[in-house]
Amino acid sequence: MPDQQIVASGVAAGGLTATPEASSGSALQRVGTAARRFGGPVVVLLFQVLGVLTVTFFLVHLTPGDPASLLAGPYPTEESLAIIRARLGLDRPLWEQYFIYIAGVVQGDLGMSTMTGSPVVEDLARKIPATFGLITVTLFVSGVLTLLLTWAMVAWPKNVVGKIIKGYTVAGAALPDFWTALCLSFVFYFTLGIAPAPSGQIDSSYGVPTVTNFGLLDAVIAGRPDAVWNALAHLALPVSTLVIINAASMARLTAASAMVALEQDHIRFATALGVPRRRVDWYVVRSALPTFVSTSSLVYAGSLGGAVIVETIFGWAGLGQYGVDAILRSDYAALQGFVIVAGVFTAVVYALVEIAYRIVNPRARV
Repeated sequence: MPDQQIVASGVAAGGLTATPEASSGSALQRVGTAARRFGGPVVVLLFQVLGVLTVTFFLVHLTPGDPASLLAGPYPTEESLAIIRARLGLDRPLWEQYFIYIAGVVQGDLGMSTMTGSPVVEDLARKIPATFGLITVTLFVSGVLTLLLTWAMVAWPKNVVGKIIKGYTVAGAALPDFWTALCLSFVFYFTLGIAPAPSGQIDSSYGVPTVTNFGLLDAVIAGRPDAVWNALAHLALPVSTLVIINAASMARLTAASAMVALEQDHIRFATALGVPRRRVDWYVVRSALPTFVSTSSLVYAGSLGGAVIVETIFGWAGLGQYGVDAILRSDYAALQGFVIVAGVFTAVVYALVEIAYRIVNPRARV
């Protein structure tokens, strides 16, 4: 009876007091829940990275070309070729080369580039900022343009404006990136002369010291407003090329989701209550934000592929151009490094998006 009174008084006072054992059990339960929620994507990411390493190694070694022949000069002898192959480890069985390569990757060693004579890790460290700066600026501009186009299509779905935007989302997504880049260069540089030459990130005459290898950021670090404007001018055409294509795909999917939300009961109820049209349109666009986030992640992860062609056309000296040069010169180590960075970047982006969805969407946690 006294025990029941104690329990009753505790309940009346606002609930039972948690014991230390209960608190620790609750903490362990939260840790276990977090591990189940986020452990899956992390484990999948590890297997994806291993798969990228494996596929990259065997595909690169199946490509035609012999690095030893390129290094030996125009008239190599069998003896010189054998020495070079032994130095590069190409005389060993393929399976042995694979395990040596995996062990090196774990230790941060991607080998030596035969075309630059430098460790591939150092080459990638110099090239990555230029490419990731380009695709990050592209994603930001594409995202802003996508939201504006989605809002316009929601506001004027059957107007001429809506039809023009809808036509752009269909046609723009089908444009080849190399053709778009060449057309922009021809119109704005060769014909109108209002864009700088497609040859680099910033004019060498400005003398901006290279810190990150991303021209715009280097100009900002140097505190040179004139160099910043020049870097933005060089950035305009490459970014426009990718934005024209990416924003079309993003806007088409986001607008389709917004049109579905436009027919939902809560939107109809808000309209019936006399909520201003602009606010209703904002509700509709906000309802399409999950689609916008997922589409943005897909575009961002796939932007490295588009950057390969764009960097080559505009002489961007980034990761994409590095990969093209590695293919042309049969540089196994450099090509493997490029593919690994692209694959790991894509896998990490997808894993982060899945984790974010598990946080914000309770239905994804099941």
